[in-house]
Amino acid sequence: ETLARFEKGEPDDSAQNLIDTNPDAAILAEFLEEAHEILGLLDTQIVELESNPNSGDLISSLLRSFHTLKGNSGYMNFKKLETLTHAMENLLITLQEGTTTPKTSFFDCLLKMMDALRNILATLKANKKEGDVPVDTLVAEMAGLQKEVSVTPAPSSANNVDPAKKDDGAPSLDPKE
Repeated sequence: ETLARFEKGEPDDSAQNLIDTNPDAAILAEFLEEAHEILGLLDTQIVELESNPNSGDLISSLLRSFHTLKGNSGYMNFKKLETLTHAMENLLITLQEGTTTPKTSFFDCLLKMMDALRNILATLKANKKEGDVPVDTLVAEMAGLQKEVSVTPAPSSANNVDPAKKDDGAPSLDPKE
């Protein structure tokens, strides 16, 4: 009977009983739950990073968390979330490479971004849309931090000794010496 109705171009109402009445709501709820779990993990990781800013493992873990949130946001077509998390991912890569220094401005930007993510998620929960939370200024701030090159202070004239030629009392491993 269903096939006959389909062949005639008539609607098949029996399939409606098999489909969730609002699958988009269920998917959104699952996305929001996972996003909040990731934000909770990120909160912990950020506090740890403030105490241990040179931890490669911690930076890698932050990158994975932001990457997951970015991918999920892209899948859901949430452009603001995807843009913010992508910008932070890029900033963390420069931190990982040592070209950005985790100073106060870095952490201020990171915390502002976390607030923006929470605001967008709250708007998504209430309105099913990302809303008008501004992200362009924050993305520009993250891009600016990426351009701030980490500079190691030059050695003073008193310490201007080539480390390879410094005599520290240990036997040399260089066969030429």
